[in-house]
Amino acid sequence: MTPILTRAFDPSVLGAYQLALAIALVLQPLATLRVEFALPVTRDRGFAIRLVRRAVLMTAAVCALFLLVGVYGLVVGMVAVTMTCVMSAALLVTYATGAVDTALLIRSRDFKALASRNVLFGLLTAALQLGVVFVVPHVLALALSIVFGRLLAVLLTRSRRGIESLAGASGESMYGRRRMFYAVLSALGASSTAQGLPLFLGATQSVTSVGYISVAQRITTVPAAQLAQAFTQLLQIETSQAIKTGERSLAETLRRPTAITFAFAVAAGVIIAIAGPPLVEPMLGPGWDQVADLLPILAVLTFTQLLSGALSPVLALLAQEHWLVAVNFTRLILSVGGAAIATTLSSNITVIVAGFTIGSTLAFLLHMFVVLLGVRRFDGARKHNISDDPDTESTEPSESN
Repeated sequence: MTPILTRAFDPSVLGAYQLALAIALVLQPLATLRVEFALPVTRDRGFAIRLVRRAVLMTAAVCALFLLVGVYGLVVGMVAVTMTCVMSAALLVTYATGAVDTALLIRSRDFKALASRNVLFGLLTAALQLGVVFVVPHVLALALSIVFGRLLAVLLTRSRRGIESLAGASGESMYGRRRMFYAVLSALGASSTAQGLPLFLGATQSVTSVGYISVAQRITTVPAAQLAQAFTQLLQIETSQAIKTGERSLAETLRRPTAITFAFAVAAGVIIAIAGPPLVEPMLGPGWDQVADLLPILAVLTFTQLLSGALSPVLALLAQEHWLVAVNFTRLILSVGGAAIATTLSSNITVIVAGFTIGSTLAFLLHMFVVLLGVRRFDGARKHNISDDPDTESTEPSESN
């Protein structure tokens, strides 16, 4: 779809769309309250339903705030602000409800419906965006195509499994207010880092520069994001099962999916860096030469974000959100700080992206270290508890961790 979009819309238009998308993705953790990581390991049916209701209500509240700001923008004549708010609200509903829906399918182990829904969402959205280009070439219609693509995918792959209690349900909450606070706060840091480039360029440069980086990220991170979503879901499944059953150590459970993710991340980075630049002009058309300079740099960023994104559920599922807060806001400071330092040296977008990437790479190494430490700590605590109580079948993380 990207080659068609670059010929139908100029960089400033695609930049406006990307800004709205970035804002929606940054606020998604607040909208869902991160219940998508608590649902797969929540055994009690009643508590699972309450988590879903909280996410729905919070999503509605955030969207209402967007619409209020949009109305204000319309009253004072700031049409661009109104358009951004409407698009952000529509995109937020799509991605927030999609995250909760995915968690429910993982909880019920309806992996067939999950896989079908993900594939259909991508195909239907692409088809609808194609229709937008030829029928209603407007940036708002481009955003709404994602909304309707998700809605159609859900309707066509409805799961017959409801929210039921899982085996061994205790009825006790493992996701209280303290865990929720840390989970949302850490996720806001992570999402701000992931969307840091378009937001930073939008604030310090121009919407046109956001258009260039958004297209470059579409080439690099959109395919990688689909892989990251699949790997994140795989790690969620493996981690939640290891926590609930205790059949294997968490380190052993994560070894294989992490190795697979690493291999795909390396392959994706190499392909983007080598094959991407020569294909920019024939693929995107005239006027997008700047993207060719960005691709080799973004290849490194794609590698780090693919692995960091896939590993992000681990600490949340281990009830160690306080560590996630520290890691994610350190990532944000390092990444945006690198871009800010680069801005003092040059206003060239390539230099700014390089600064952001250097900071993001340092942050990725820190993230890997903390995840490894958390897994070893969890396995050590479980082994100690089992040795103290031979009848213990499994040990779940408590809120005190």
